[in-house]
Amino acid sequence: MLLGGELDGQMRWPWLAGLAADAAVLAQKAGPLFAAAHQPFVLVPGANHAQTSNAPQPNFARGDIVAQADQAAAVDAFGKAIGTLLTCHEGADRSTRQAATDQLLVMVRETAESVGPYFMASGMGDLGAAWVTGRQGGPEATVSLESPDTTHHSHPPSHQSTSTQQPLLQGTRREAGQGISAALHPGAVQKAERFVAAAQLKLASTLPKEVLSKLRVVVQTHTEVEALLFNQPRVTEQADGSVVVVVHALLAFSNLVRPGAKLPSCRPTAPEYWLKLKRPQAVAEELGLSGTFADGVTGAALNQGALDAALAAVSPATVQRYKQHGWQLTFGEDVKTADINAEKFIREGTMAFDPRQYEQQEQHKGLGRMIVQSPVLTSSSISETKQQAQGKQGPQAAAMVAAADDPYMHRFLGNWYTKVMSVAQAMEWVMLDSLRSDNTWA
Repeated sequence: MLLGGELDGQMRWPWLAGLAADAAVLAQKAGPLFAAAHQPFVLVPGANHAQTSNAPQPNFARGDIVAQADQAAAVDAFGKAIGTLLTCHEGADRSTRQAATDQLLVMVRETAESVGPYFMASGMGDLGAAWVTGRQGGPEATVSLESPDTTHHSHPPSHQSTSTQQPLLQGTRREAGQGISAALHPGAVQKAERFVAAAQLKLASTLPKEVLSKLRVVVQTHTEVEALLFNQPRVTEQADGSVVVVVHALLAFSNLVRPGAKLPSCRPTAPEYWLKLKRPQAVAEELGLSGTFADGVTGAALNQGALDAALAAVSPATVQRYKQHGWQLTFGEDVKTADINAEKFIREGTMAFDPRQYEQQEQHKGLGRMIVQSPVLTSSSISETKQQAQGKQGPQAAAMVAAADDPYMHRFLGNWYTKVMSVAQAMEWVMLDSLRSDNTWA
């Protein structure tokens, strides 16, 4: 059994997400009743870590959260879940065991409904549907719970898979080994690809409509910093008139990119996205267009979009709890980091989390404001590099002109780098981490 408290700040339930998704797959393959009896996933609403261990007080220093559940009711709920599971297997007769299984399935479904939006946001699929409908085995049980769309067009593609064809499950290029493991859930990769492709289209939104209609964004996701460093965005015009824009992103999990951080239980389980996109000015110049095209999006706007999507997906009760008791995310201006190179930015640039208490005269909700700022780095386009070279002298000016004239070097020019929240990460903040009086994301 996967059993925990909804507001356990020390053993956060998102740690169980992969196992909970496996349990839902079991429900698809063997049926919800079988899975409920053999691999149930139950969270006690409003319970914190102290209530799982009969501690007299929450240990806030270790990251626990104020409980929303009554102590006695929470203890009873934990005991009921364990007792029901035992009865499923050790009940006196078949009808008793079946009644306990039915009861346990209700608990699992309630949990799946409450945290289901997180699984959709993280790309693992519709957790609730698996526990409600289920399927009895068969190859269809292994098909992705979401449509495998990871090549993004600004217009519908000219050819579609027919209903008799099983689509390829994209986003599955994974590695697992003794020295390194990048064995991510393929749905998490797909979700990242969709987010990043949408970000690239927003960045390029200042281009003429006739150009935007030709763009095909292809996202390559990575799990190693080195891979992100050595892969560059590319713009390639195709024979059919379409324009392929290949961009890159790193799924950056806090326990991997910040392994020395204190209290890892207080860090998000979902990744942030490190983006390496192509600026619209660079796209225009590769296509021979004249004019100036400003960047069409900011890191702050992408963060705000992630938060908006998270708030729209969770339950109204969760939103109300966040607004009444949580730190409210607000997004400040991007931190421009023009004085460092791309490698230093990727390795050392970080999102800033700055908790601010409300001023006495302010109208406010929750504990305070958590001001988030994304770092942003841009590289000059071909024309911008040549213009800048005019103000230089000697070898530096010659090197800048040479780079602008070398087609190979164009992949390094006109790039846009940032680090932003994923929707699932924003959802973790709303559902769990914002409720700590002493925030640990900062």
